[in-house]
Amino acid sequence: MGIDIDLPQVRSLRKDVEDRFGCSLLTPRYFDRLSGELLDGREYLSPTTLMRVWKYKKSHQNRASVHTLNVLSRYAGYRDWPEFIDNYNATRL
Repeated sequence: MGIDIDLPQVRSLRKDVEDRFGCSLLTPRYFDRLSGELLDGREYLSPTTLMRVWKYKKSHQNRASVHTLNVLSRYAGYRDWPEFIDNYNATRL
């Protein structure tokens, strides 16, 4: 089923990932590099998966798996997607 990548929470996670990465993901080379950084941390998301989450590559499905969001959340400094959501909600009160 997955999580809608147009949700504000997912947009916020993308921003947090880009902040850690050091720049916006604008070309395929950046997605390749981020995929490599994730692999260095013993996690893996393909460049194609990353492109879909960032809406760089069109997909018939605008959804991301919880696994994908967990990996991105850990890269951004959270334990997992639920912890990211808890933090997101706490900062918007």
